[in-house]
Amino acid sequence: LVEQIADPDARRNLEISLQASLIGPYTATSGATYEKVLTCCQRGLLLCREGPPNPLVFAFLFGQFTHSICRANMALAGTSADLFLSAATKANYDSGKVIGHRLAGMVLAGRGKLDEAIAALRTSLDLYVPERDEAATHVFGQNAQVHSSSLLSFALIHAGRIEEALRVGSATLASIDELKH
Repeated sequence: LVEQIADPDARRNLEISLQASLIGPYTATSGATYEKVLTCCQRGLLLCREGPPNPLVFAFLFGQFTHSICRANMALAGTSADLFLSAATKANYDSGKVIGHRLAGMVLAGRGKLDEAIAALRTSLDLYVPERDEAATHVFGQNAQVHSSSLLSFALIHAGRIEEALRVGSATLASIDELKH
């Protein structure tokens, strides 16, 4: 029915909202690797490119990243992470920069580039501001500090930095308890 809307801007905006609203239900009912999640996100990204900047681009990039990383499609996950961080930087979206560096760290760890992953995850944590970034927890479903710290511990242990990994991991567990996350 969207195609029946005559005004192209209204049609585009409505379809962007529609595609964004499908990500959560598709993920919840069929999982992040469900092919319709990727189709929905890619359609949303296409629509976002056709007009003025739209903040829903972050939902589509995050969904595409999640689908790709869960399917071990590191090429698309890497592209999605790079685009997410680039869009967040361009939009001066500080919470998005925190998430973008985390996504980049995940890809780098998956590629075995542990020193680069550790640096990206540390950047994510250095940029994190609890009061500002709490809203992103509700938008993206993950506390950026907890997730980045967990991934940092993972990367450190795989890099052979056991004591540091245990310190970071223990602090992360304490944060989870404190935040009730």
